[in-house]
Amino acid sequence: MTYDHSPFSGWAPPLENWSKLPHDLINLMPHMNCAELKVTLYILRHTWGYGNYTSFVPMTIDEIRYGRHSKNGRIDNGTGLSKQSVITGIAQGIKRGTLVEIVDSSDKARIRKSYKLRGQETGQPMSRNLTVDVQNLDIDLNKETTKEIKKEKKQSIRAKYNESMEKTFSSCTGIRLPKRDTVAQRRSAGRLWNTPLWNIYDLFRPEGESKNVYDEDTLLQAERLIQSAVVRMREDKLTIASPASIEKVAISMFAEVGGVAAETSNNFWDQYR
Repeated sequence: MTYDHSPFSGWAPPLENWSKLPHDLINLMPHMNCAELKVTLYILRHTWGYGNYTSFVPMTIDEIRYGRHSKNGRIDNGTGLSKQSVITGIAQGIKRGTLVEIVDSSDKARIRKSYKLRGQETGQPMSRNLTVDVQNLDIDLNKETTKEIKKEKKQSIRAKYNESMEKTFSSCTGIRLPKRDTVAQRRSAGRLWNTPLWNIYDLFRPEGESKNVYDEDTLLQAERLIQSAVVRMREDKLTIASPASIEKVAISMFAEVGGVAAETSNNFWDQYR
């Protein structure tokens, strides 16, 4: 992680995009180390900061370190802590009684953890027993948590596919991956990288398939088309600056053979050759 040592420009008036900080938390600061405080503030931001005062929010160690994922990449910079510091901070918060953690172990190969701030209404004792299995919770909470976990899983797959397409384009053009350190950089990356790449991916989706469904064969065909579009543009001596530069060429190449979905994509490449 790159640290920004430039002078802070000053606080914007807290009219939006801000989280209420409990005075109780300020009173606890002398008793909390850096890791516990940072983790607590980060979980506060992603629960109370979104008006969520009761539900658990799925969060990985990686996200707490580097920032939570969204469809356009990471939405913030996380805590900047090491992996061990995050684990320690969570454990200290649970032991102190400020944080609650639930564990979804229904898939032993992919254990999921979710967090929230411990409210007085929970009536839970401040002990190690605050870490409970999601299967032992009441049915409404279980459904809500499972829904959040499924949503996070889809977002994780989309982020993985997005990264794969970006790396494919970068490797065959030599153009560096976009920076996403600032809001402006993330918006630019979304416009010039994410949107064009997903438009190319969507060419190979079977008709009627939901955009929440992701398929590795579709990804493979999209990446092959990305590579072929780059080759054609280089043959035509056209400038390539970002995936947005190749989008129209890729769509044109796809249309040349009538356009086909992923289940017949091999025919597409046979015809194109």
